[in-house]
Amino acid sequence: MRRFHWEKIGGSCKQAAATSFWSKIDEFNVDIDYEALETLFGAKKSKSAREAKKALKTEEASIQTEVKLLDSRRAYNVNIVLARQRYTHEDIKAAILSVDESVLTPERVLQLKNISPTEEEIDVLKAYADSGGKLHQLGSAERFFAVMASIPRVSSRLDILAFKQGYATNLEGIHVSIGTVRKAIQQIQNSAGLNEAFGVLLAIGNFMNSGTAKGKARGFSIGSLERLSLAKTNDNKMNLLEYLVRFADGHAPKILQMYKELDTVKQAGRVEFSKVGGMVQTIVQRVATLKTELALIAKPNKMFQIFNRVKTFKRDQFVVKVTPFYEMAKKKTDELEQVVRGLVSLFSFFNILRI
Repeated sequence: MRRFHWEKIGGSCKQAAATSFWSKIDEFNVDIDYEALETLFGAKKSKSAREAKKALKTEEASIQTEVKLLDSRRAYNVNIVLARQRYTHEDIKAAILSVDESVLTPERVLQLKNISPTEEEIDVLKAYADSGGKLHQLGSAERFFAVMASIPRVSSRLDILAFKQGYATNLEGIHVSIGTVRKAIQQIQNSAGLNEAFGVLLAIGNFMNSGTAKGKARGFSIGSLERLSLAKTNDNKMNLLEYLVRFADGHAPKILQMYKELDTVKQAGRVEFSKVGGMVQTIVQRVATLKTELALIAKPNKMFQIFNRVKTFKRDQFVVKVTPFYEMAKKKTDELEQVVRGLVSLFSFFNILRI
């Protein structure tokens, strides 16, 4: 019988018990089914040495019959990730098929991408199944791969989910960068001080270059501004930039206030527009690929039924769930391309880019 380890009142404390609350308690008037109590709390008989040895042999035999098809390091890495999951292989499969993002968090999708079976590994599993191999005899990592392999184009689906989950953040980042650059360009266009400064510099430059091939200019490149400090006076005590500041102080005060009109330009200068353009092109290509991938996923493939106990396609909601995202992403990406084209035309207007 199992024991109830209470602190006993009685024995040397018998007198205390007689004068306490317990003096009113009569245990003999309690109707208890002692047989049921013994059944519930009776100590279990320990296994005999023979039974224990038999159980150990059964366990060893089970371990020995596990079929290992993967490279040991690959299997180890897969099992490490799986050990951190609180979902079964079938739970994860169901979440992918139904696009359940309460299960498929961005972190978990990234983990699954890293351990999803490659085409070569799926081929190995298929060859094993075709030869009559039992899936339940596979090792832990191999069993997980078998479940994942039962999902048509599983790697593609995980890529799509990762793109879907990061789309809004990536799009917002691009729009912030573009918005900063566009605001800076508008400030440049509307700055009275900058316009006056360029007019003064154009007049000074044409005067200094009169009679040469560089004279009678209608404008100058933005890069020319870097050379203002290189043009020195005869006594080398002042350069052209310093002269412009002195001139502005006496004749063109708007020039000295233009920093207030161009407060976003410095921030825009940190934006790598070529990098932003590359991000836009990546999103455009991914959205175009998404349409193709959804069409391929929707097309049944008998090969994947080898690993299915029930037909996957009956509960596969992936295309239905992801299509609205594709339609939204296509619309927003088309709008983004138009914004970028408009920005490039502004760059061309300022002769910053050669289009």
